[in-house]
Amino acid sequence: MELKTNIQQDLWEAIEKNYGNESYSSAILDTIHLLTETIRNKTSLEGDGSSLIGQAFGGDNPKIQLNKLQTESEKNVQKGIQDILRGLFTAIRNPRSHDSHTDTKLKQML
Repeated sequence: MELKTNIQQDLWEAIEKNYGNESYSSAILDTIHLLTETIRNKTSLEGDGSSLIGQAFGGDNPKIQLNKLQTESEKNVQKGIQDILRGLFTAIRNPRSHDSHTDTKLKQML
């Protein structure tokens, strides 16, 4: 499977160098930096990490609204995506930013 053909161009451009050098931990961080930048651009917020996600996706009138938020199911989807993104920062970004962490191609394929 050729990764380049299966992801968006802007994501590939963000990770290409580190992915090509098999620096997978750095490529993962590049991905999360692109996500952060995208959320900031869409919301005009300046936060970071879990706080940024809460400001962008949380509350009764979120800056990034994924649906009409009229039914309980729609509200659950909004909250679920918010929780997933918070988890991404907590479980994926933070360990790679604060500790020595090595991702291998085998881990990447899982």
